[in-house]
Amino acid sequence: MKQGTLNVAANSKKKQVVIVVMSGHLLLNFAGPADVFINADKSLQASGSDSGYDVIIAAPTADRKVKTASGMEIHCEFSAIDISTPIDTLIIAGNDFTELHGQAYQPFFDWLLTIGEDNTRRICSVCGGAFVLAKAGLLNGRKATTHWELSARLKKNYPLVKVDARSFFMTDGRSAEHTFELQ
Repeated sequence: MKQGTLNVAANSKKKQVVIVVMSGHLLLNFAGPADVFINADKSLQASGSDSGYDVIIAAPTADRKVKTASGMEIHCEFSAIDISTPIDTLIIAGNDFTELHGQAYQPFFDWLLTIGEDNTRRICSVCGGAFVLAKAGLLNGRKATTHWELSARLKKNYPLVKVDARSFFMTDGRSAEHTFELQ
């Protein structure tokens, strides 16, 4: 596979998981979810299953670079804006509030506007990733939560989002009944 080109086999029974890593945040915000899906895939393969997960770590920007809170720079193989194949699970991991409004992110927000029920089964966020989804309008009229320190800010900045500061996780939408399904 050529770097930056996504080509998923049409007959693959694996579900595509795209984790978009936002700049300036903790490694665990994307490494944790990636490890869970990668290890679930390994377990399914070891059991002889032909289903599983293709995990894609993507940057939100065209340069495919993400700088973490620790100062480490990660160069992702993919940019989210280049993904046009159907996505089973889209995870927005973290959020850098200083970068979020930068011009480099506009193509990413345009891409997020193409996300819908016809091409993405489930959308979720980790920590401040809820702000990214809210900015794109994907949380308007929906229940959402974020890190407890950020809940009041999410509620104030995005009044159309039904913020629940007491919840650790939140489900709202057609796949809510499948929240913990791993296959």
